[in-house]
Amino acid sequence: MSPAFANDDIVEKPTRLEDMIKYAEILSSDFPLVRVDFYEVNGKVYFGEMTFTSNAGRMTYFCEDELLRMGQQLDISQLMKRNDLSPNSS
Repeated sequence: MSPAFANDDIVEKPTRLEDMIKYAEILSSDFPLVRVDFYEVNGKVYFGEMTFTSNAGRMTYFCEDELLRMGQQLDISQLMKRNDLSPNSS
């Protein structure tokens, strides 16, 4: 990570972290790579979003070669076939 993004902030573990992990596992089960965001407010868990590209692809702390390497590790071909989303489907 770029030193420009580093800090010494300490973020406390959410009290409902185990629930968040359980929900994230359920929601992400059909995808080879997805970030699932949750928030905890006053002891309640709130769903935020599912993101398939972190930071909308604008990860300036990674060089282009590293972004390409990470993208090459993502194979969605089986997901596309399973959901009939292949480019050749009618």
